[in-house]
Formats: sequence, C-alpha cells, structure tokens
Amino acid sequence: MKNTRKIRTFATALVFAGLVASVGHAQDAEHGKSVFKACSVCHSTDKTNRVGVGLEGIVGRLAGTSPGFRYSKAMKDAGMI
Repeated sequence: MKNTRKIRTFATALVFAGLVASVGHAQDAEHGKSVFKACSVCHSTDKTNRVGVGLEGIVGRLAGTSPGFRYSKAMKDAGMI
C-alpha cells in the first residue's frame, strides 16, 4: 500500500513537471512552428486533405466528419469532439 502511494505521488509529480515545462512554450510561436513540421508531413493548416485530414476548422468538430476524407470505422464511430 505504501509503495502504491509513492508511485502515485511520483507519477503525479512527473505529470505536473511536464505541464509546467510545456507552459514555457505555450506562447512561443517559433517553437510551435518547429513542432508542427512533423505534423505537416501529413496534415495541412487549411481544408486540404493529405495522408491526414486538413486541420482548418478542426476545433469543436465531431471526429471523423471532415468532408472528403476517408476515415476508419472506429474514428467515424468515436463520438469525440
């Protein structure tokens, strides 16, 4: 029981440290551009579909519903926003 508590505390500390570290980059546009380079291989920032769906208008959209993109059945049925 004591070890479980230590593991939970350690895991919580790791998650918190990760969140704190990411906040430093939250408003760093240049960092965001460099991170997005990996995503842009498959995704565009407009409605153009590539290997992955175009990202324009993705916020608030039901998963698996972008017009003109072939989604898996699992993604169509996910029910996530």
